[in-house]
Amino acid sequence: GDSTEVNTEVEVLRSRGLAGKVVDRLNLINDPEFNDALQEPSLIGTTIARIRAILSFGQKPGTALDPELEKNRLKDGVVAALLDRVSVSNIRQSLVFNITVETESPTKSALIANTIAEIYILNQIEVKFEATEKATVWLSNRVSELQIELETAEKKVSDFTAQTQLVSIEGLQALERQIKELRYRIDGAATAQAETETRLDNLKSAATPEKKLEIAQDPTLVRIASGGLDSQGERDSFDARYEAIVARVQAELIRANQQLAALKASETELANQISHQGEDLIALQQLTRESEATRLLYEYFLTRLKETSAQEGIQKADSRLLSNSVV
Repeated sequence: GDSTEVNTEVEVLRSRGLAGKVVDRLNLINDPEFNDALQEPSLIGTTIARIRAILSFGQKPGTALDPELEKNRLKDGVVAALLDRVSVSNIRQSLVFNITVETESPTKSALIANTIAEIYILNQIEVKFEATEKATVWLSNRVSELQIELETAEKKVSDFTAQTQLVSIEGLQALERQIKELRYRIDGAATAQAETETRLDNLKSAATPEKKLEIAQDPTLVRIASGGLDSQGERDSFDARYEAIVARVQAELIRANQQLAALKASETELANQISHQGEDLIALQQLTRESEATRLLYEYFLTRLKETSAQEGIQKADSRLLSNSVV
């Protein structure tokens, strides 16, 4: 400690609060040496009292003091009388203090000096205990609040999980792989649908038998045309077969359109599912992080509470009594 700390402790030893505890401990209020009201009135004091009585004769009596205020004024007077008889000094270049008390009785003086030192040391323990007790109360309240917050946060996580589909990073990744494969199938189906549509347009636009044979690429149609198309029957057979090919390609185009529409609908549904589950996963992760943060705070303050509670019974003063006062 520097000189500031040393001088502070000197003032603590001479403080009215500490002196008041000494007055209560030793019942100095009932000691005539410190309480003037208990002393035998002297001749001068009696004469002054009579003069005051004569001067106040005929005047209205003053308002009586409040009993509590009168009691406090009496104690303050005793404390002031005690401090007038107490001196505290510090031995240079040390943290040692000398307490000296001078009264009418050497034994009383020694008792007061010892009591001041004892209460000073005890006061250090009381201050630490009060600080620890306040910290314990505050930590207890904080732990209770955090426990409620933790239970609320965990309930939010539980309720959210119960009202939504079970989501996880792995499940979301599986859905993303699934939609990727689905889009690959959609690309293939779109290509096949476009090819079928182009072929149908070509079949419908063909005007000559040669063009129809080239586009149709059908063995049966080639066999019919190989015998020549001179007769009406052969031409009717050729046309019927060609119409059947066109109808088949039309049916293939309808199936391709239906398949493509179904795949796109599945893609839309799966994309919505991924979007919703992604949002749910983000919300769940946020709730989980909040719950975990509250849990860490709760565990930290709970540990501090246990440590502080354990310190309540092991407080010790920073000062000690080196020697009792000498009579």
